[in-house]
Amino acid sequence: MTLMHRARQGEIPPAVALAAQSEHMDPATLRDRIAAGRVVIPRNRKRREIRPVAVGEGLTIKVNANVGSSRDHADIALEMEKMRAAVAAGADAVMDLSTGGPIDEIRRAILAECPVPIGTVPCTRPRPTATSGENRGSSSRRTTSSPESRNRPWTVSTS
Repeated sequence: MTLMHRARQGEIPPAVALAAQSEHMDPATLRDRIAAGRVVIPRNRKRREIRPVAVGEGLTIKVNANVGSSRDHADIALEMEKMRAAVAAGADAVMDLSTGGPIDEIRRAILAECPVPIGTVPCTRPRPTATSGENRGSSSRRTTSSPESRNRPWTVSTS
């Protein structure tokens, strides 16, 4: 059952109570905003040991820190150090924008240790080249070189 469903039934789940405490607000007020769809607490059921972070109407501004490797510089230890520094500095969430190197290993390491919500952007995932089938670090990216492309949400090109 989702937090929204539980909130609509009048429950105050532990994640809502913890998020309300962080927001310095009454848990019932936060529950009501979740029930009305004006606040969300993003979470993945597989990651229970993270700090619940409420996002939405009438709440504090959240800080999202970006980390990520590239095909030219991929170092798991460095990405872990960046994630730890971001969390220590107060980041509410971490985004892994890795485009090269051992992306799956980096993400598993971050997921295993990061105490805040984590996100990724799938369109930055390297794809094999059309000529050889090998992964040469090409990636999808947004282009905004023309007024027409700015009117479309995403224009995908490969390098």
